[in-house]
Amino acid sequence: MATRGPRTQDCSIAEAKVRAAQSRKFLDTAELILDADDDLATPGAAAALAVLAGIAASDSLCCRNLGRRPRGQDHREATPLLEQVEPNGKDMSRSLARLLELKDGSHYGLVYLTMSRAKTAVRNAAALAEAAETALRR
Repeated sequence: MATRGPRTQDCSIAEAKVRAAQSRKFLDTAELILDADDDLATPGAAAALAVLAGIAASDSLCCRNLGRRPRGQDHREATPLLEQVEPNGKDMSRSLARLLELKDGSHYGLVYLTMSRAKTAVRNAAALAEAAETALRR
């Protein structure tokens, strides 16, 4: 039986720009939250926004470079598609995978996230957001 790849949707530069802008807003807000003094809720909220920033940046990069983005229910399906983006697709795919590992814990509050893990998530998201913005300037 043949296996099917991830479900995708065609997209354009216009959609890449929208997703990059969304990624930047999620990231900016995550960074603001990290600066707050609420140690209990801050790491999880910042990580949750970092995950959203990474997903949006991945969509932007895929739209810009491949003309399609993942549309499946499982966000992990984006990693093999993002890996195809040049340059640095493999590195970006690993950054996204690390963010997605935090998705359930950060979005649903199932696990307390340390400030260190939240900061790492924000750095991973920043790398993806910056890659998306750079790609759109080309």
